Amino acid sequence: MKPATIRHLYLPASDRSFWRNEAGDDIPLLYLAWGRRDFSGRGIPVSTHEGWVVVYIEEGSPTIILNGETRKLQPGQALFIREDCPFGWASGDSATWKFLLWMWRKPLHSELAQLPKNFSSLHTVPDTQRNYWKQIHAYCREEILSRDLFSASWLESCQRQLEVLLLRLMQDRPDQKPVDARITRALDWMRRHLDSAEPVARLCDFLNLSQPTLHRLFTAETGESALAHFQKLKMQRAGELIAEGKESIKAIAFSLGYRHTNDFSRAYRQHFGSAPSTRKIERRNPARKK
Repeated sequence: MKPATIRHLYLPASDRSFWRNEAGDDIPLLYLAWGRRDFSGRGIPVSTHEGWVVVYIEEGSPTIILNGETRKLQPGQALFIREDCPFGWASGDSATWKFLLWMWRKPLHSELAQLPKNFSSLHTVPDTQRNYWKQIHAYCREEILSRDLFSASWLESCQRQLEVLLLRLMQDRPDQKPVDARITRALDWMRRHLDSAEPVARLCDFLNLSQPTLHRLFTAETGESALAHFQKLKMQRAGELIAEGKESIKAIAFSLGYRHTNDFSRAYRQHFGSAPSTRKIERRNPARKK
């Protein structure tokens, strides 16, 4: 029969960055650690723990011993470990690594609480979400250093946010290329504001991004600038409205933010290669030949 793994929390040297709930206070957080570590001389023995653990790797590639197997972690990866899953850190890694670690009493979200207590999972955090992990850990550090009557509630809110981040990672489909959430929001904004006279500036305000960042995101995802993509969406909508035949060219132009019909006609001709009135006749009379 395989011997039970020792349930123990191995603490780092006292001058390392960590905090332990030694007073046994009734708050959801049991242990918090951060900063740099070096296991070139001695690692950390394998053990189970009183609470469940989340580790986020900021820099370096430490080797973890997880459930009897060794695994080299990479920057940007997050590891979820339930309390009865034994793990430790292997010695021999010559380079230092930087990490964030939480240990919580128990999962709050039912989907995590129902997982087996020896469960673990490893995920790569998208670039756009990595600041969320760092910010939640910063909130926790600040709270444990300045405790008051509301600290338990604040830390619980941090735990709930962290659990949602984990659940979203667990639900991601690896066979699909992830789309930057900011692009999704940008495209939705564009479709709802096709009449905007300054779409790039207004969109940057909405997303709280600089124009160079917006340009980089769009060219990476769509292969064109934000303004070019906005203009394409506007012309696509113009084509739909003209095909419906319910509004005049002038009304369609005004609804799409053009002050002068001539400006609309010029943009339309550049996009479709024909004047809007001609396209309208062709749609209504598909059998007509020139």
